[in-house]
Amino acid sequence: MERNKEKLNRLGEMLLNAKMISAQQLKKALEYQQNTGGRLGEIIEKLGFIKEETLVEFIAQQQELKIVDPQAVVWPEGLIKKIPQSLIEKYTFLPMTKHEDILTIAISDPTDYEAIEEIQLFTNMRVEVVLAHRSALKKIITTMFDKPKPGSTTKEELIKDLESTGPIPAIKEGENHGLVLEALVKLLVSKQVISADELAKKIEESNPKK
Repeated sequence: MERNKEKLNRLGEMLLNAKMISAQQLKKALEYQQNTGGRLGEIIEKLGFIKEETLVEFIAQQQELKIVDPQAVVWPEGLIKKIPQSLIEKYTFLPMTKHEDILTIAISDPTDYEAIEEIQLFTNMRVEVVLAHRSALKKIITTMFDKPKPGSTTKEELIKDLESTGPIPAIKEGENHGLVLEALVKLLVSKQVISADELAKKIEESNPKK
């Protein structure tokens, strides 16, 4: 229990020893963490005790780590997909490279040994770290996992794009639906919801030869 507590509090101890925060501020941050959960560094930032840029530079100096800009990295999506989204979001990190049994990750708090151990256990690899701003990492993580799949389009987007092609005529029972169907088919093909070949196949299947 004490060992786990020491792991979680290491960043706080480093900041306290460097007089970056006061003992009272650390106590308040730890109480906040105990009540709500979360990473200590993020809590210290949220409470306004230290700015993110200052914290990142401090950790980089203390740990002699390189700081990377997540926006400038070409992220290996295949490697990222091998790690659960829940684990990535829990510790705010992304894998950068894999070489033999070494996995290099960008993480916002490399002093969180609990995170490093869990990542190593899951990947069965030795983890090396570089440092990145938490806010920038979170943006990339959100983009990675919320990115729409090719051909995926919401109903609202389809309707909006269909309307942009011109006014949609009201369809009454018994009337020719050709204009609407033609516009809809063009839209579905252009949005890659269905390919022209797939559409032709569907039409052929629905009109079997006699």
